[in-house]
Amino acid sequence: MLTTAYQTEPLLERFLLKIPNYITKVLLVWDDPDKAQIERISNLKINNLIIKARSKKMGVGAAIMEGINYALVNEYNILVTLAGNGKDDPTESNLFIDKVLEGYDYVQGSRWIDHGVSENLPKIRYLIVKSLALIWSIVLRKRITEVTNGYRGYNVNIFRNEKLFWNIKNFMGYELEYYLNYAIIREGFKHTEVGVSKKYKKNVTHSKIKLKHAFQILAPIFKMPILHSIYVRQLQSSRR
Repeated sequence: MLTTAYQTEPLLERFLLKIPNYITKVLLVWDDPDKAQIERISNLKINNLIIKARSKKMGVGAAIMEGINYALVNEYNILVTLAGNGKDDPTESNLFIDKVLEGYDYVQGSRWIDHGVSENLPKIRYLIVKSLALIWSIVLRKRITEVTNGYRGYNVNIFRNEKLFWNIKNFMGYELEYYLNYAIIREGFKHTEVGVSKKYKKNVTHSKIKLKHAFQILAPIFKMPILHSIYVRQLQSSRR
């Protein structure tokens, strides 16, 4: 399991305490924590927790790269990613694990299908989330109900496929999530969605997304098809 954190205490602590025992390893990639915060989380004695503390904010894309690399090096079969700020329920991680064991390569958590739950989602976010899913469905010619939800499950073996370029140094922010979403589906890997809960608490700041990050989120819609085609062509040329 990969989870990320940036200025999320005490939400992070409550989240970690809910992680079920069947999770064999938890990699917490934590941007800019202080020593006291690390000590408090370490003292929780969470089973199989590894804390990767970084001295500055490096972005969720960099954290995902770290998680993928860790899973590959240590030969794990399944990688589940989710936010450490309390919006995602780690007890639902079995839904992703079961789907990967059924044979799916990529499992996207969705609030908008059977058994999905959305609470206190701001109206503007609702419009953005729904609009992005619609655009993604048109681009990929497949019904997709969720794109922005970071609760996802992967068959780690897909990251050994040379057509997935996951280690992209200029994708340290939000871009990598959406590039992977596009590339995995575009290349025909087996994809599905599972219903999950996403609960925003009232009067609590969950997200660090600001207006300046909007381009990182929206850009993949327009540039991912071109960028992915370039990567694939380069791969094909290298084989000649």
